[in-house]
Amino acid sequence: MIGIGLAGVLALAGFFAVEARSREPMLPLSIFRNRQFASANVVTLALYAALSGALFLVVLQLQTVSGYSAVAAGASLLPITLLLLVLSPTAGEIGRRHGARLP
Repeated sequence: MIGIGLAGVLALAGFFAVEARSREPMLPLSIFRNRQFASANVVTLALYAALSGALFLVVLQLQTVSGYSAVAAGASLLPITLLLLVLSPTAGEIGRRHGARLP
């Protein structure tokens, strides 16, 4: 498990090293100099990390305390998944119309 995490960190570092040296990078690292862009990405990362952790714990709660099967616990989270799929484009449209600060 630690090896996989370490491999991921090394792959990310390698990606940034290649992108920094590339003439036409896939991800221009200069965009992270914009404080608003960088902050929005850090907040999004933290939000999705918290959401993933919470959903993991909810599944464990449903299985161990409430007695759900693995399939039932997973199926009970489908409404959250569907809401994210439906509302994400709407949030993107609000951000495009009104700027990044409102959402």
